[in-house]
Amino acid sequence: MKVFNDVNFDEWQEIADKCEYATFFHTPAWSKVFIETYPNMKVVNKRFVFNDGTRAILPLIKIKLIKGIFSSYISNVAGVYGGVIAERKIKDKELNRIFRYLVRKGAVSILLTGNPFHDYELPNEFKKKNDFTQILRLDRTEEELWINYNASVRNKINKAKRAGVAVKEASNFDEWRKYYHIYLEALKKWGNKATSHYPLSLFENMFKARNPNIKLWLVIFDGKIVGGNLNFYHNLHCVEWHASFISDYFKYGIRNFLVHYLVLDAKVKNYRYYDFNPSGGHEGTVRFKDAFNPEQIPISRWEWENPFVKVIMNAKTNFMSALRSFEKI
Repeated sequence: MKVFNDVNFDEWQEIADKCEYATFFHTPAWSKVFIETYPNMKVVNKRFVFNDGTRAILPLIKIKLIKGIFSSYISNVAGVYGGVIAERKIKDKELNRIFRYLVRKGAVSILLTGNPFHDYELPNEFKKKNDFTQILRLDRTEEELWINYNASVRNKINKAKRAGVAVKEASNFDEWRKYYHIYLEALKKWGNKATSHYPLSLFENMFKARNPNIKLWLVIFDGKIVGGNLNFYHNLHCVEWHASFISDYFKYGIRNFLVHYLVLDAKVKNYRYYDFNPSGGHEGTVRFKDAFNPEQIPISRWEWENPFVKVIMNAKTNFMSALRSFEKI
């Protein structure tokens, strides 16, 4: 196995297009909008070529810590699906070689989120936590999908139809900005329960990318934007990543209506999966998704910490603590 540190975005995209289990999060477009938004982030992909000529890429983001002295590596940023993509399915022993190579490189830590379409295990040095996503398979008729929903979902969709709720794709940045303000208002209501807070510049960079696989879908009620979904598309996979709504309009079934619309849109466009994405520990969000009767697919989250760097960091923490105690005397 040969290892290369160079990042050729065209080759990266080519391999992502060939990889049957790659998602949008494994493509260059996902990493690019983050490094354009956050100056402490850098793409540091590793490219591997096996003896039979098979090419593989591990998407990696480097995050500088402690004035740039130490760094952590994430696959993939914002906790989305990461891991190796390749021109063919990688064998377990090949994966082990890749990740043992990584732990020899001296990072502070490596965080890696698994892929619901590519199940594997990592070496014992990586601590594992179990998570899951919820996925609707779209290889069914529209009627079968409809019957599969809980009755409460069907009722809310019908209610939205009667109320004249509509859906459109955002076509200009003013519409993206209006969606972002809905998100900000939702953050205020969530308070400490919010698990993320993204800047407007991230959404602006997504808009500027002009990537047809990045779509902001908006719910319109009485001519007003009242919420939306930011969905990503790649190969056979459609995934929700971000959603926000004006809560006063939930009574009209806007969230259920939008999901149903997007499920049917993905089906018509020959996507095989509609992925609700992991819910970040929000039980209410899990229950909402469950009402569409998706499959619960396990994913793994791995973490490796450099034991040598950890000793240094602990020693520094203890020293600073003792110093502060001394200053109080």
